[in-house]
Amino acid sequence: MRQAFFLSILTALPGLLSAQAKVAENRNIARTVFENQPATLLLVPHVTTTIRLPDPVNSVIVGDSNLFQAEYSPNEPLLVFARPITPGVAQSNLVISTSRGQQYILLLRSP
Repeated sequence: MRQAFFLSILTALPGLLSAQAKVAENRNIARTVFENQPATLLLVPHVTTTIRLPDPVNSVIVGDSNLFQAEYSPNEPLLVFARPITPGVAQSNLVISTSRGQQYILLLRSP
């Protein structure tokens, strides 16, 4: 049976710079990602993206750790946090393994 999870993403997009203050807008995006089928995830520089999984995370591996950072905490076992490290254009992969042996492959892109 095909395993899937909903990819929940919380990002903040920079707002317009006004005379008084800078306004930021939060975006919540949910999409379904199937096990072992790569999915593309656009990340914004200087913003951390939260990825929610159905099972506790066992390991997180980033293809190029000089371009992106990804981590998880035992205190929040269903969440993975990812963000680009470089402000320029970047691309790498992210493999997330869960405690039930599922693997989710994400292609991380930063514009």
